[in-house]
Amino acid sequence: MQEQFTAQSQIRDIEEQKIPVIQLRLSKTQDDIAFLERQIETGTRGRAAAKRRQDELKGEKEELDKVISMAREGLRAAEASRVAAMEIAAEIRNDIKELHGISGRAEKDQWIQGRLQKHADEEKLLRAQAESLFGSNWEERFAAQSDGREQWD
Repeated sequence: MQEQFTAQSQIRDIEEQKIPVIQLRLSKTQDDIAFLERQIETGTRGRAAAKRRQDELKGEKEELDKVISMAREGLRAAEASRVAAMEIAAEIRNDIKELHGISGRAEKDQWIQGRLQKHADEEKLLRAQAESLFGSNWEERFAAQSDGREQWD
């Protein structure tokens, strides 16, 4: 019986000694777990912030692409206007040369009347073409577009 009591006493002593060690290890393990959780949380927040910034940059890129596209359209329109202006200037120069070649006042008046009729016919043709391409309210829509309030269907 003495041996059993001694054995139990030794077991109790060992358990009492192990408990602080186990508690120390448990505390260290809990600290390690808390540290890792903070690291994961920080990493997650960092990834979320990076994702938000990436989304912001993507939105900015889309806006810049739109601006670039609008600028290219503007350049194409400006080039078309420049070409049209050059054609009109050449036509005006030719008209002036023709007028200088006509000597009589009645002939000049007749020539001017013919040119006005030609321009009126060209305008009618262009309006008919625009209406067939863009619809009956094309003038209103073009005016709205130039004002910055697009109304295209």
